[in-house]
Amino acid sequence: MMEDVIKRLLAVAGMVVCIRLLFMIGLAS
Repeated sequence: MMEDVIKRLLAVAGMVVCIRLLFMIGLAS
């Protein structure tokens, strides 16, 4: 059960990081 929770958290964290990178690139350009 814990593995599924960790995978879900990693997936959410990855999405947040990607969105933040896109946002930073958008502001830079």
